[in-house]
Amino acid sequence: MKLYYLYHSGVAVETERHLLIFDYYQDTLPGGVPALLKQVGKPVTVFASHSHYDHFNRAILTWKDAYPDITYVLSDDIPPVDGCHRIGPRATLELPGLTVSTLCSTDQGVAFVVTCDGHTIYHSGDLHWWHWSGEPEMNNRAMETAYKLELEHLAGVHLDVAFLPVDPRQEADGLRGIAYFAAHNDCPCLVPIHYSWDPSILETLRQTPGPWQGRLCILDDSPREV
Repeated sequence: MKLYYLYHSGVAVETERHLLIFDYYQDTLPGGVPALLKQVGKPVTVFASHSHYDHFNRAILTWKDAYPDITYVLSDDIPPVDGCHRIGPRATLELPGLTVSTLCSTDQGVAFVVTCDGHTIYHSGDLHWWHWSGEPEMNNRAMETAYKLELEHLAGVHLDVAFLPVDPRQEADGLRGIAYFAAHNDCPCLVPIHYSWDPSILETLRQTPGPWQGRLCILDDSPREV
């Protein structure tokens, strides 16, 4: 697979016969995503995990004008769009060449598990351990419980790559989600996302001992092959 960082939680995954784009918001690719679509020249599936502005940009719907071989898979909290598939939590959708399954987000919408060309890719959307300093402890405990229960649906599922939030607004607590995930799943490639406000959290992640060590795949402006 070849992985591309777009911006924030936006990433693209190129497999042997497909291009998958998740949670486009903005991008820093030369020429933007349209240039990537032209360069790759493969059938494209575009995913949006929920309706928040930093995960769903309606600009994705214009790509079909120039590249008609595009399929859209949108969380069902996004209003219906003609020609787009909508999917809710804990559901499965069969498409040509790939299978899409979902988990329930701890914020809004869904997380995606996509099997394609023999690879299994997890994109969390906003399914994360949202522990906030200053929140009532009861709320933080409820979030912890919800996150751990949802990840039980991945028990025994081997993932080839996982895109996981490390939100810098949570400070040190922003690593709780990736730490728990890494301790309970053998995925060899853990890609941090959702940090655009402050990428310095990536250095914190590198320097902090944790179960992710040896498995981090930090993306930059260049595609990474895994």
